[in-house]
Amino acid sequence: MAMKILDTTLRDGSYVVDFQITAEQTHQIAAALDIAGFPFIEIGHGLGLNATTYPEMRGAASDEEYLEASSSAIKNAIWGTFFIPGIGRIEDIDLALKYGMRMLRVGANVNEFERAHSFIRYAKEKGLYVFANFMKTYAMPYDEVGRIAAEAGKAGADVLCIVDSAGAMLPGDVEGYVKAIRHESDKAIGFHGHNNLGLANSNSIRAYEMGVEVIDTSLRGFGRSAGNTVTEIFLLTLQRMQADQGYDIYQLFDIAEKYIDPMLKGYQQVDSFSILSGYSKFHSSFQPKLEKYASKHDVDLRRLIVALCKENCISAPDDVLERLARELAAKFEKKTE
Repeated sequence: MAMKILDTTLRDGSYVVDFQITAEQTHQIAAALDIAGFPFIEIGHGLGLNATTYPEMRGAASDEEYLEASSSAIKNAIWGTFFIPGIGRIEDIDLALKYGMRMLRVGANVNEFERAHSFIRYAKEKGLYVFANFMKTYAMPYDEVGRIAAEAGKAGADVLCIVDSAGAMLPGDVEGYVKAIRHESDKAIGFHGHNNLGLANSNSIRAYEMGVEVIDTSLRGFGRSAGNTVTEIFLLTLQRMQADQGYDIYQLFDIAEKYIDPMLKGYQQVDSFSILSGYSKFHSSFQPKLEKYASKHDVDLRRLIVALCKENCISAPDDVLERLARELAAKFEKKTE
């Protein structure tokens, strides 16, 4: 299978605008991406099916409105949504099936991926093309990820996707994870990069060189935190490598200028926190929680991020944050005495 791009502009990009991409924008952008020739298009709320029902992450439209907009817009591509067990439910998959959805991306933290297996099996029984997205892949050693990926493949996943959630990986890490999965499974491999260390495109190129079958990109890198692999740069880099993928880059520029650039106004992709997230393997979704503890103990939020991730780069337990914030407060109080 030759490398294919999975466009995640609409799904991952929804984080940038607090999930306020409308159903009309979804229709317009999805239609344009389909005409441009992307084989896979991901749509919907950034956190997947049913996430928009939670008050703290309410989207501009319902799942059904996003599904309807996509169904009427996409004529050629395989399109689908993200799904996180514990947020999404079986009935949400059933709803999506009514609108002709053909792809499901099932994501869970790599260290607890077993909880995704039943949903992968269900999706396969319904005839969907299923991705197993190993969120925060970097939290586990290469060989352990290989084992976890093999089990997801046995559950029915068509694509085993390495996910650099914090943009923390180096090209050598991409190579290590790909080799480990290849050693354990003959299923297709995917790569989803973030740009916190400015390496999303380099990592995606390394994935391409390693023969990864599906690589996620988004126009302008439109995505959570420091953004994703930039479609336009990725494709032009491949052209320079004599590996042209056949896309009309000027057509993609037109789509980005018309639809994405207006949503990026006022959005700063590179800041201290996004850079530190990549360095320390910190997932930006925990930032509001850490802000509370940093404020409570009057400590530097940036230092608290690094301290947490030295102990835990997968979650942010309250007891750990309380202890670390107290330790930082004591440490820097002594230094200023």
